[in-house]
Amino acid sequence: ADQLGGDSLAIEVFRATDIRVVRPAEYPPGRAEGGLGVHEVAYHLDIGSVLEGPVFPCQAAVQRSEFDVTRHLLGSHEGTGDLIVVDRGEIAARARRDSPSGLAQQLDRCLLEAALRDPDVEVVCDLVYSKASFRPTRWVLGVPNDSDICGPKDLDGKRISTELVGYTRRYFEEIGVKVDVEFSWGATEAKVAAGLCDAIVEVTETGSTLRANGLKIIHEFMQSNPQLIANPAAMKDPVKRAKIDQIATLMQGALRAEARVGLKMNVKKEMENTITSLLPSITAPTVADLYGTEWVSVETVIEESVVRDLIPKLIEAGAVGIVEYPLNKVI
Repeated sequence: ADQLGGDSLAIEVFRATDIRVVRPAEYPPGRAEGGLGVHEVAYHLDIGSVLEGPVFPCQAAVQRSEFDVTRHLLGSHEGTGDLIVVDRGEIAARARRDSPSGLAQQLDRCLLEAALRDPDVEVVCDLVYSKASFRPTRWVLGVPNDSDICGPKDLDGKRISTELVGYTRRYFEEIGVKVDVEFSWGATEAKVAAGLCDAIVEVTETGSTLRANGLKIIHEFMQSNPQLIANPAAMKDPVKRAKIDQIATLMQGALRAEARVGLKMNVKKEMENTITSLLPSITAPTVADLYGTEWVSVETVIEESVVRDLIPKLIEAGAVGIVEYPLNKVI
């Protein structure tokens, strides 16, 4: 934005552009056909361009593509210039201003940071899970694999991209390291490779996305998980507290059920002890006689992670009719 006159969104550049629309299977009159098939390029209020279909011969998930503007869109008397379309939020962030939506300011004051600063709530229970696992998420500092940056103090004078702007700024102020912290409008892992920053502060579960983008973790700031919180005044009211505790019980039960499954099978009575000795359970497996036979039904609740190893052992021990089923709640 600074190179384009210092305006916050560099709108003048786009308004001055001669906008033309190329629709499917159409080419501007008098222009040669061929080259990349651009399905649609249009001007939008949010400063962006939309490709309604794939840009061939590239892959469908194209993040950056090029086509011959001179040959397809311009006349012989018209010239070209290099133009990069950037998300309005990124332009605003680079200009050190928020966009009109105020989204960055809202995120900078998000509930996580508010909870870190404001102790005037009562934690009812922890709900330890994340998007892809039942572990807490981690906020970490990532740099390129080939970087000589080994820790936070090596980032003096560097630029950091993150969605956790306020926390990151306070952390580096507390350790006396001067850094330039910018708000990231998504795809934070790709910012380093694009040359937009020197490091990122990002949330991760396993670190696989960071590794896939050529980044390594050099510092962990904190671990985070959802919590059920309540107003202290509500917790002093017996009626409200009972309802809050009930909600906590049901939420925790649903969370436990996510990691477990029910397993039932039929077993000959003579093999009952062998089968039940293989089965983990909360207390003990449920065993019931099958009417008029020498068979019993065995049922238990187990961790989903052990099912694939357990079922072959049960079959080998003589279990038949094995049924695995999901659970809604485990209280």
